[in-house]
Amino acid sequence: MLRARDFTPSNMPRVPNSGGAEKFLQFIKQELIPFLGKEYRTNNERVLMGSSYGGLFTLYALFKQPDLFNGYVPTSSASAWDNNLLYSYAKGFSDKKLTRPIKLYSAIGEFDSLMPAFDDLVSFFEKQNFKDVSFKFERLARLGHASVKGAANTWGLHYVFSKPKLALSNEKLSRFVGQYQDETSNSLINVSLKQRQLHLEIAGRMHPVVAATEFDFYQYGAFLQASFDVIAKPQKMTIESFSGVEHYLRVHK
Repeated sequence: MLRARDFTPSNMPRVPNSGGAEKFLQFIKQELIPFLGKEYRTNNERVLMGSSYGGLFTLYALFKQPDLFNGYVPTSSASAWDNNLLYSYAKGFSDKKLTRPIKLYSAIGEFDSLMPAFDDLVSFFEKQNFKDVSFKFERLARLGHASVKGAANTWGLHYVFSKPKLALSNEKLSRFVGQYQDETSNSLINVSLKQRQLHLEIAGRMHPVVAATEFDFYQYGAFLQASFDVIAKPQKMTIESFSGVEHYLRVHK
C-alpha cells in the first residue's frame, strides 16, 4: 500500500502516483472484506478509520460506498484535497438510500495546520440533511497533526459503537429479576433490581447493566451483554462476554 496512491481520489501533479482511491476502495469491497469473512468470525459491524490522507480516503469511502461500513472515523483529514474535490462526491451520496444508519466521528488537534479544512468539513455536515447519518466533530486540546491519532481513534470507536440508554420503569425491569441457572454447567446468576437498574451477580461480583432495548442490556466499560426472552417457559437469559455465549434458565423469581 502506498498512501499517496491509494488514499487520494484524483491525480495531483505535485503528488506522484496519486489518484488511486477508487481502485483501493474496490479492493477492500471485492477482495479484503470477503477474505476476512472466510478466515475469521465476522459480522456486519465494520468501521473504517484513517488519518491525514487516510482521513481523506475514509470520507471518500463514506460518500462513494456508504453501506460498506457503518462507522467512519476520519481524523486530521486532508479533506481540502484538489480544491475540495471531496465534496463533489457528496452529491451522489445524498441521493442514496442507506440500508442501515451510519455514524461519523471526526477530530483534529488544536495545533494542526489543517484546521481550516476541518472547519469547512464541520460546516458542510451541519448544513446538510443526510438521512440516517449521525456525526460528531471534536477539536482535541494540546495535540497536533501526528499526535491526534491515538486519542481521536479511541473516542471515535466510543462514538460509533455507542449503544442507546433506555430509562425503563421498575415494572418492566422487575420482569427479569430472579435466579438463573446455566443450561450446561449449572452455574448460577442472580439478577436484582436496585435504584431502577438491573444488577447481575456473577461469581460473587455485581455487574450493573444498562438497557439498550426493552430486553437487551449491557455493562459500561466491559464486554458483557444480557438478553432476556420473557416468552419462553421457563424464562431465558443469554449472556455474551469474552468467555463466549452462555444460556440460562430462570429457576427462582
